[in-house]
Order: sequence, then structure tokens, then C-alpha cells
Amino acid sequence: MATQDIMRMGDLIRTTHGGPPFTLDLPEEASLESLRGGVVVFDGGYVGNAGADPALILGVQAEDGDNTTSDGDGNIAVYIAHPSNFFIATLAQAAANTVAAATTIGTAYGVVVRTSAPLYWVIDSADTTNNRVTPMERKSDHAATDTNAAFWIMFYTANCVIIS
Repeated sequence: MATQDIMRMGDLIRTTHGGPPFTLDLPEEASLESLRGGVVVFDGGYVGNAGADPALILGVQAEDGDNTTSDGDGNIAVYIAHPSNFFIATLAQAAANTVAAATTIGTAYGVVVRTSAPLYWVIDSADTTNNRVTPMERKSDHAATDTNAAFWIMFYTANCVIIS
């Protein structure tokens, strides 16, 4: 059993079709400072920061926010939360590490941004009520009982802004 580094959500992405991930370049809201790997939503027609377990997820930031002064002054690339996109994400909690279990795969979890470094979005192992993601497969170089193991996840389509 090893302790793995917390991975930024979306550091690795794969698709069901083997091609590039479904990505769109969209207008961002003012002061979007969040980093690549942040879960984002539509906020008044612009890409904005999400809170824990957002009702409708647009996707994952493919780049850092521009921190502009007005809505729509910049665009941001977003990996869309679409059934064809699988994202890598760490199983952890907002302020604590988590040991994975064999039952992690197939269990529905919420998502949360960590409050302790690194401040990345993770699969919230403390939340099996606000179902937003499901780990589908463990990262091949992480053991089933590692602390902070990473998994390939799918976003629940019921909580996604599906753009097709």
C-alpha cells in the first residue's frame, strides 16, 4: 500500500472513440481564476466556477482561467462532461486522504475541491449521497488499497449540461 500524489482532475483524459476529448472554447465569466482541472458550470451564459456537487456540470477546465475584468472578455477551453470523455481523478476528501477499497469501482460519489494542498478537485470519498461521478477503472499503476488512488471516472449524465 502506497500513498499516491493527488492528481489534478483531467490531467489524463481518454475517450470511448479513441480520438481527442470533446472540448469547446467558451466565454468565461469575469474573475475566473481557477486552475486547469477545475469543475465548471454555466453561470449566466459564461463558464464559471462550480461549488461542491454542482447540479449541472459543464465539464473540466482544460486550462487556467484568465481572470478578466468583464464577463466574456476571454474564452476558456473546457473538456465537456460527456459520456464519451473519461477523466482521471483522485479518491480523497476535502481535507483528508483516503484509502481506496475494492468496492470503490462502480460506487457513486460526489465531487469536491480540496481545502488542503494541493487544491484540486477530487472524487469525494466522504459523499455517496450527491452522486456526480462513478469510478470505472483504477489507474493502472495504482494499487486497489493505495491512499489517494486515482481512477478513471464518468460524470453522471443526469448532472451534466450535455452538448452534442
